[in-house]
Amino acid sequence: MSGVTRAVEAMCTIEKPVIAKLNGHAVGFGANLVLACDFIIAREDAIIADHHMSCGELIIDGKMVGSAEHCMVTGDGGAVFAPLKMPLNMAKEYLMLARSFTAKELAAMGVVNYAVPAAELDAKTDEIAQRLLKRNAYALALTKRVLNKQVMASFNRVHDAALGYEFLNFYMQTPQAKELGHGRGEGKL
Repeated sequence: MSGVTRAVEAMCTIEKPVIAKLNGHAVGFGANLVLACDFIIAREDAIIADHHMSCGELIIDGKMVGSAEHCMVTGDGGAVFAPLKMPLNMAKEYLMLARSFTAKELAAMGVVNYAVPAAELDAKTDEIAQRLLKRNAYALALTKRVLNKQVMASFNRVHDAALGYEFLNFYMQTPQAKELGHGRGEGKL
């Protein structure tokens, strides 16, 4: 998990623009990496989902993604990036109900920059990259540094707690914890 933390933190601090070119589905940590990017260009039919709380309800391409046995706190960046990119009520639905979205739906919400047909994905990504390359590298890096102050603030407020709660949640679902009566906590808040 330390690698996950370093990857999430790197996405918050890297000064070069990062473009997600999504030519397929992004689920779990992959979805969180996509949401961490500065620009998201995706096939309109690509699905973005966080599987942590799926409980067997997240079906993608006819197969279950995630676990029917476990519901977990998202400690790998979802709690950092989803509320920054989505309206809070949609971020809650995305994370708490493991709601999947197509890139086209996310583009309508302003989460994805461009949702395009698969045949246009390369051209649109290249267009954005070429436009970025025309900018002064220092001005671009410093602008991103200023804009990512909000992203780092979210990381600092949320990530360690989310990761800790995911570990606690995992422990609570072990046979040892269940034997001690700590269990999954179904129906208890």
